[in-house]
Amino acid sequence: CKKVKGKEYAVSTNSDIYLYSLKSKGATNLSAFNLGYDKEPVFSPDGKYLLWSSMERDGFESDRNRIMLLNIASKTTAEVSMGWDRNANHPQWAKDGKSLYFISGEKATNQIFSIALNRKQPKQLTSGVHNYYDFFVAEKSLVGRKASMSMPHEVFRVDMGDGAETQLTFV
Repeated sequence: CKKVKGKEYAVSTNSDIYLYSLKSKGATNLSAFNLGYDKEPVFSPDGKYLLWSSMERDGFESDRNRIMLLNIASKTTAEVSMGWDRNANHPQWAKDGKSLYFISGEKATNQIFSIALNRKQPKQLTSGVHNYYDFFVAEKSLVGRKASMSMPHEVFRVDMGDGAETQLTFV
């Protein structure tokens, strides 16, 4: 949510993540500490944590997208992508809640990466002259939309272990 109006709305990139309580009918701002663009919140499989994409500064649209992790019980937040020198977009939880997947740039392409919550360096899962635009976590693989200069958007299955890709659609 971006709670500003008029010209300020047009120039601001400060948005926040809110948690709405069905019981109290009230909303709690979970990212008020951050002045940049907060988006794409995703609850962990056990509901104890929340991930989201976040830019650090307001009004700086080319800021690096980071992945933030909120412990809902303790209300503590940490940057999962700390030390990563590029954008980390579209975070998705692994089914076990111990790692996550995201899209990031690699040599002028957008690839899928994984990172364990207890590890500092992400692992690149996909590679090639193409872009992944989005994906979903399935049981034993990821299912994502990929395109290149020689191929329109197609749906691919990506093995979580070795990154092997299997084309599922043939537009």
